[in-house]
Amino acid sequence: MKLFLVLFFISLSDFISGQSITGKVIVGSTEKSGSFVSIQLLDHFNKQIVDKTYTDSEGNFKFEKVRVLSLDLKLTSIEYGDTLFQNIFFSDDTTLLLDIYKPCKYDQSGKNKGCPACHKKDQVIPILYGLIVPPQGKEKKFWSRVDVEFKLGGCSITRCDPHWYCKRDKINF
Repeated sequence: MKLFLVLFFISLSDFISGQSITGKVIVGSTEKSGSFVSIQLLDHFNKQIVDKTYTDSEGNFKFEKVRVLSLDLKLTSIEYGDTLFQNIFFSDDTTLLLDIYKPCKYDQSGKNKGCPACHKKDQVIPILYGLIVPPQGKEKKFWSRVDVEFKLGGCSITRCDPHWYCKRDKINF
């Protein structure tokens, strides 16, 4: 009985002092680091935020003095959106390797310019991303020299953007 009480108090003191959770965020099998990813620790049962941090430029992160046994980890990345790891049990200091890779539905369309709806290529144009700024006062001259038709995709560029636009079916792919 005394041994049980001693072990119980040792476990309780570890829980009260908190645990350390360290780790690294990677992106797919390339093991490219997930830099500047937001990580939230959520209590699994009431979904309240326990703590939050960001990964460094190498994808590393650290939480200290975590006192919740069952957690959800919510990772948010501009390129890959949200990834949720649910109901993770921690009993000691823990090191994690978290992979946030999600396949992109547009990966295959980069090479194939055929429209998935009509299966034709004659009305398909490329989508260009980024901020295209012609010289001030020379906009007409700038645009008249552009001899390729394209669709503007916007300034925000992620790792999963469509490559082509079908004018006939009005779809990005």
